[in-house]
Amino acid sequence: MKGRILILHESSIVAEGLAAIIHKYYDIDIQTLKSSGDFDVQRSSGEVRMIISSNELTDEVYGLLQRFKTKRQIPVIAVIDGSEEINNKLTFDHSFNIKTSEQNIQEICSKYLNIGSVETNNKEGILLSVREKDVLKLVASGLSNKQIAQKLFISVHTVISHRKHITEKTGIKSVSGLTIYAILNKLIDTEAYNIESGL
Repeated sequence: MKGRILILHESSIVAEGLAAIIHKYYDIDIQTLKSSGDFDVQRSSGEVRMIISSNELTDEVYGLLQRFKTKRQIPVIAVIDGSEEINNKLTFDHSFNIKTSEQNIQEICSKYLNIGSVETNNKEGILLSVREKDVLKLVASGLSNKQIAQKLFISVHTVISHRKHITEKTGIKSVSGLTIYAILNKLIDTEAYNIESGL
């Protein structure tokens, strides 16, 4: 698939988690941006197919997004906190929050990328072993390789091997992306995470 998706969000775990989910379904370039300066640099380069943005942005960034959206007819999706109202400064095409399911995120992306069916980048069919799930849970909990090895009574080398297999199967490299994957696949309890401060 040609083109790019821009994810504009101040939280790395949200941005990288969304990128990891989208990459499971679509072979498309995704760039995560944190500031209006980053967006200003990226807005004129390459074909942008969709923008996913935090709902809480400065007036300057809202202005940039509005001009970009109007000029190029690019759909803009808002990421909102479950308790906040969508900001009306920018006319968002759709919105979702941190509790939106992976399937709904995929459906929203398909709609606004004008894709009738999901492309064959979904690695969901490759299942993790029981031990790989154990390792993933502990990775998502923030433990180091050494701590995971001690917890599971295995060697650090074995932990590294399991992590390599997890990355190969899921296509996700970052810890934040793996954390989102674990939450979405109900491998860890979301109550263990402070969504308001961390996500």
